[in-house]
Amino acid sequence: MHTSTARIVKSPSKLSPSKSSKSKSRVPLLSRLVGSSTQHNGAGPRLTPKLDPFASHRQKLSCPSPSNPPVPTTLPEKASICQQVGEGQFGPTEEVQHGQFRAETESRKKVKTNHTIEWDAEHQFWVRRSLGHLGMVLELGHGGARCPKTLATTRKMTVVHEHGVWPMNVRFCGCPEGDGAPNPDAYQLLGAGLWPASWKQPLTAFSMSVMREFHLLSVQANTNAYDYFRYLQRTTDNITPDETKDRYREFLTAFREFSYLRLCKRNGEEPRREMEAGCLATLCPCCPHMGINMDPKWQKRKVCDRFLDALFHAVDGNFVSNQKDKKMDGDDFPLTLGAGYFANENDVQKFIADLGPFKVEHSTCHKFGAMGYAGHWGNVSGTVGLSCARHMFVLPGGGVDLQKGERANPWVKRFANVDFAMVSGLHRFMDLPMHVSAYDINCQYRINFDRRMEEFRTRGMEFASIRIRLKYFPWTIAGVGKFHLPAHKASCRYKYSFRYLPGVGMTDGEAVERIWASLNTLALRTREMASGHRHDTINDFQNDMNVRRVHGIGE
Repeated sequence: MHTSTARIVKSPSKLSPSKSSKSKSRVPLLSRLVGSSTQHNGAGPRLTPKLDPFASHRQKLSCPSPSNPPVPTTLPEKASICQQVGEGQFGPTEEVQHGQFRAETESRKKVKTNHTIEWDAEHQFWVRRSLGHLGMVLELGHGGARCPKTLATTRKMTVVHEHGVWPMNVRFCGCPEGDGAPNPDAYQLLGAGLWPASWKQPLTAFSMSVMREFHLLSVQANTNAYDYFRYLQRTTDNITPDETKDRYREFLTAFREFSYLRLCKRNGEEPRREMEAGCLATLCPCCPHMGINMDPKWQKRKVCDRFLDALFHAVDGNFVSNQKDKKMDGDDFPLTLGAGYFANENDVQKFIADLGPFKVEHSTCHKFGAMGYAGHWGNVSGTVGLSCARHMFVLPGGGVDLQKGERANPWVKRFANVDFAMVSGLHRFMDLPMHVSAYDINCQYRINFDRRMEEFRTRGMEFASIRIRLKYFPWTIAGVGKFHLPAHKASCRYKYSFRYLPGVGMTDGEAVERIWASLNTLALRTREMASGHRHDTINDFQNDMNVRRVHGIGE
């Protein structure tokens, strides 16, 4: 087939009146765009991977020839389709014979088709062809009909969906909007269920199903973007996948934008710079939140009953979630700056930069790796995180990158990173009557905690993410997790044991460790990323963890 345009001819003899009326109905774009197989319509031979596609033709054709190719192929009912996001599938089938298309529709079944096959007369074999190669045009803005004010020419684009990477001819709507100019190309693609790779004059678009599928694979199976796009290339052509157009770089940028905007949509926030601290995070529904889920008379409780309104939190460092020391994009910044589970990166840098040199604080217990006595590597040696100790929800604003262990750099104030994580993650809980804090090295961290917090308050610095209050932390019961406690000296084993501390119940203090177990597999991807991209990815992963716990917390 070498014709440049496709002529579509309906076949009345093949269609009943009810089927004919259905064939004229609009079929939604995305799911029609992402199909991959043909279905039997009762009028011709059936093509399935498990059956011989030539079987029904061997009786009719004694020998294939250029003028009489042995097997018909399929195309969508209309050569141009435009619908809203995420509906339907490419539906009715059409036969290809002698350079013409004869539509053969089915009343109820919808066919998923993203490509067809064409008989190569010269080499005498079948060649897979995309719909774009066969002359299909995707018309935007008029429900599949051509816009009367658009250009005669089309734009050759690359459309990526879950069944491959395919070229497509796209014609944009030229109707003027309120300002007298046509709707931007990127907006027209979004209306058709396609995410543009760029926003001025896009040449590549990704179906919403690709974005959703990769997001689910990334948070559930820790699939990285390179392997997923390689899978799409092999889906397109498993013999020579390298000949498929490479849109991996564009996919990275597009998916990062997609995940950020969807996170803003789900939290009712307008995408912007300098967002409110923690506004994109999912809070624990069981932890005490003043004015939301607490007893209105909680302030009148007896001292012995304060544990009923206490916040149980755990802090810990993870040295697997590091970042390689390599050349990074200096202009990269997190889209979720301060709005997710990491503390505001600009505030952290300002806090660390304004600290003067302090002498190293030696351990009065064993020499723990968390205190810098172990080997750490990378531009970022790990992260410190904060979570509720009973329900394993990551607390917003409680994540801070580490440099040389949880005491930070020897030339930086000891425990400076952990201090900022504590203030950033717990400042919304400062008015509670009681805190219960779990930390693997609480025996060391609590020695000068009050003095460090006093210095933090009296410095008078203004942080965008923290409203520094001239008050102390609430009454805090400090303990060491039950798993880590046996590694401490005998004097710590009873003083910081969760088995003996009042009001802690059966809390084990190891909730963060279970979070790290899930996050460590993600670290294989994030340690290769630039700093901003890394934080966006971790924020999205931790938000998915919190959302799933909300869904299952009532079980």
